[in-house]
Amino acid sequence: MAAKIGQQRRLIQVSGQDLKAGRLCLRGHLGFFPSGSFGGRGTGEEIGKRLELDISGVSEVVHTDIPFNSETESPSVYFRDNSWVNQFYSANEISDGSIVAIEKTGRNKIRVETASDFEASLYVKSSEMRSKHDKDEPLPKKQISKLLVKWPKKAPTSECGFPGSPQIDGLDRIAGIYQEGFKFIDLFAGIGGIRLGFEHHGGECVFSSEWDQDAAKTYEANFGHSPQGDITQIEPETIPDHDVLLAGFPCQPFSIIGGQKGFGDTRGTLFFNVEEILRIKRPPVILLENVKQFKTHDKGRTYRTVMARLHELGYFTHTAILNAIHYGVPQKRERTFIVGFCADVPFRFPDPMTTPPSLDSVLEPEDQIDPKLIASDRIQIKRQARLKEQGKVPFYPSVWHENKGGNIGIHPFSCALRHNASYNYLLVNGRRRLSSRECLRLQGFPDSFKIVLKHSLIRAQTGNSVAVPVIKAIAEQMMQSIALAKEGKCNLQMGSLFETVVP
Repeated sequence: MAAKIGQQRRLIQVSGQDLKAGRLCLRGHLGFFPSGSFGGRGTGEEIGKRLELDISGVSEVVHTDIPFNSETESPSVYFRDNSWVNQFYSANEISDGSIVAIEKTGRNKIRVETASDFEASLYVKSSEMRSKHDKDEPLPKKQISKLLVKWPKKAPTSECGFPGSPQIDGLDRIAGIYQEGFKFIDLFAGIGGIRLGFEHHGGECVFSSEWDQDAAKTYEANFGHSPQGDITQIEPETIPDHDVLLAGFPCQPFSIIGGQKGFGDTRGTLFFNVEEILRIKRPPVILLENVKQFKTHDKGRTYRTVMARLHELGYFTHTAILNAIHYGVPQKRERTFIVGFCADVPFRFPDPMTTPPSLDSVLEPEDQIDPKLIASDRIQIKRQARLKEQGKVPFYPSVWHENKGGNIGIHPFSCALRHNASYNYLLVNGRRRLSSRECLRLQGFPDSFKIVLKHSLIRAQTGNSVAVPVIKAIAEQMMQSIALAKEGKCNLQMGSLFETVVP
């Protein structure tokens, strides 16, 4: 069994069979070695570029490569020259189950030695925990019942708003959207979570903007182009025509400018730039995303001002708060969503899934976790002691969350990821922090999504992102509304959008 503990050092557990055969198994670690060190197929040479092995207990440096297996047409999991292995095992008193470390000390230089006591104990703990998970133990009934007590059966009821002067050509403009290739723009794009949700339904992004340079690097690595920068420096006229405007805009308070110009004025805030794009480009459909507290932010002035401006621009709006855990990711993350159409077409927010998502679906194997993510012994001991004081019994897998009051919550899901604030308070199984891939999975990003920056930046970027499955679900409902517009269907009266629809 093998464990990845970093880019330069790996752990390998010696089995009784390998001990008897006098070999060291490299399974799971071939990517650790330079590709040029593989010999025997497609290289033009039978021998690959030699590796220089510095072996504990062996006086001579060993030069060898990793051959290809002629039968499987894949690299072998053993060095070509294993003559030194028995001497290494004997000199270091290696036995069945011992932990060996291989460390890259140069491009083609490898150090082989016994793992430290700390590394060995870390490996054993990881193996035991992984073994527990492999048993696929069911979640305790008590925890399931807690999740299901308030599990919604249907979509949340939205708050609807209507313009004083509807756009005369609104229904025709919505009906004119080509659904298999509709065009959208991605404002305040982050790392592209909203974009992924609409691309899933056939949309084509024709413009994006994001001022954070690190987020833009992640965006470019995954979508092939870098978003434009500060939206305040972009002229709306230069933005391509589009069918759908998407924006997860910041909710700045309107109270400062409100004292001077009245709360109906948005100048001086970033929403003003969104408003100008809507006024000049007139997209038929919009989706805005914000934090759960958006409606009460700045004593409600922010929400009232934004809605008033959207209605003045001729949009029929639908506002609701959706929780990501209800739509397929094990993360409690509530966000406010505003859907707008330039006509009164039928729309309802998506129904939730029928069952809670599994935390196991996002967690990486414990033996692949970077040891830098392991909490200190002091933190682990403190959490366990506090848990015992509170009379709580842990279960696995779980996320332990410590609030400001010191209370430890154990959940079969993660609390909302944040830019940085939750980093030290969320511990997987009470012992480690989330990895970059796990953070992305908790937001519903596919495993094909490329990680090109260091962990601290990915952690911050996912904390600022959206849950992709929620966006996919909303986008699907919006596509259904567009389809209804093509059929000429429109609400008959200014009432509930769920009551009176042309049959």
